Amino acid sequence: MNSTKPDSKVILFYFEGLRSHLLYKDILERHSQIFDCVIEMPPIPHERSTGRKNIRKVLKVLFDSPGFFFMHLLVVKIFSWLCILFRTSIKALCVKNEINHYSYEKIDKALLAFLRRRRPVWIISSTSIILSKEFIEIPLHGVINFHEAPLPKYRGSASYFWFIVNNEQFANTTVHYVSEGLDTGNIICEGPKVNVLKPTVFFVWLEMLLSHKKNWEFLLPYLINGDKIPSIEQPISDISAYSYPNKKSMKILKRKKIPFLSFDNIKFVIHTAINGLSNKI
Repeated sequence: MNSTKPDSKVILFYFEGLRSHLLYKDILERHSQIFDCVIEMPPIPHERSTGRKNIRKVLKVLFDSPGFFFMHLLVVKIFSWLCILFRTSIKALCVKNEINHYSYEKIDKALLAFLRRRRPVWIISSTSIILSKEFIEIPLHGVINFHEAPLPKYRGSASYFWFIVNNEQFANTTVHYVSEGLDTGNIICEGPKVNVLKPTVFFVWLEMLLSHKKNWEFLLPYLINGDKIPSIEQPISDISAYSYPNKKSMKILKRKKIPFLSFDNIKFVIHTAINGLSNKI
């Protein structure tokens, strides 16, 4: 195990699901020493205005795109239940590797006070919440986000779906600092080009996530040594923002005859939840 500076502390925010396992399981196992703690958040965020979970968005996705809804039901809720049942969850992994693990329902004054006491050097945030300035300013070097699309061309959610709708042939991931806007922060690094001409939407999503391996290779020396990670500003042209599939985009996907999931995709999700990661896709 690599040695690390005493103040080189990373706090990881995540919600349980296949995405978190693909992004973090290997790093948590091989480099547990860089993590001060790991914090689990709910997959459905609380609205800032009401303090309640944003169920309306979930219902809209179900109405506009049942295929997209089921895919995420599979890779988040069903995957999570299986991980709890077979003791392969991120929480179980943290216990095994002696990493402090906590659970919070929302970002509130209590959580902000907790983070200030921990004095992190970085926060890695994998939540569906647009973070406040108060949160972003807590870590010494900043908040880091893993984004499965090139920036600023594909800001927002479900970019892998829009690659198909927009007839993209190649795309890349981006790691960036978090600012108050939607995916507007400075770019730290970009992953390799990925061919996104795949037989299912799930397969595009999976290939993009797996390509983050190159980004981790770049990031790890900085996270281990506690050095500031260099970055560049995003270009000011070719800017677009996307959200979940709508009815119009679903018609385009239907004409292309590309399903969200195949039987093999479902088997991969179940196998991964039960046995851990697999090289077989």
